[in-house]
Amino acid sequence: MFYKNPNIRMMLGWCYRAHVIGLFAILKSIYANKKLTGKYFSMKVFLYPGMNVVMDIDNNCNVNIKGRLIVKPWMGRNGNLFIKVSKNATFDLLSDLYCGPNVHLYVNENAKLHIAGSDDRISTITADSKILVYSEINIGLGTIIAWDCCITDSDWHKINGKVGVKSVTIGDHVWLANGVTVLKGANISDDSIIASKSVVNKPINNPYSLSAGIPAVIVKNAITWQY
Repeated sequence: MFYKNPNIRMMLGWCYRAHVIGLFAILKSIYANKKLTGKYFSMKVFLYPGMNVVMDIDNNCNVNIKGRLIVKPWMGRNGNLFIKVSKNATFDLLSDLYCGPNVHLYVNENAKLHIAGSDDRISTITADSKILVYSEINIGLGTIIAWDCCITDSDWHKINGKVGVKSVTIGDHVWLANGVTVLKGANISDDSIIASKSVVNKPINNPYSLSAGIPAVIVKNAITWQY
């Protein structure tokens, strides 16, 4: 039956709890879904009451949404999710992604942001974090990006007449603690933790490791973490 669909149950729950506010959230979700995917249905974008999405989606970009983009408050705080996908850029969202307030996803012209799919693990970007893609950034399954993080694959300005660019890959089940910065050329292995305020500017090739510092280096191996 239709009421067994988790997406429909979510929206009905909003209406039950908040009536007009919940209905307004549904209408905003439908509008955002059309803006991002080009379709009103099936639903891929869900805004919790009090949340908004500000989008600039070029007509000539490629948006591939297989999972759900769920925009929700964080610690009682509402706000906006900002998404810009430029001309000839690609945005792949192949698994569910939770985003909190003041998260920025920026994909430059001809660039690619790929968030992996085909698994039931959900990725999360908590709040106040930025992913700035000049060329290519890949994010694995079940990754947590805590608040106030920054991930970019470029310097964005010319140094000695050239913009430095090198792709970034963040593996499956990686935890970036609050305030982490991931810079061009970073490659973070599966099941890793990057400690608070660390700066990753080179590959971290050991899975199940904890890295910390500026620049980040492995400080402990054979660690595991859970949600």
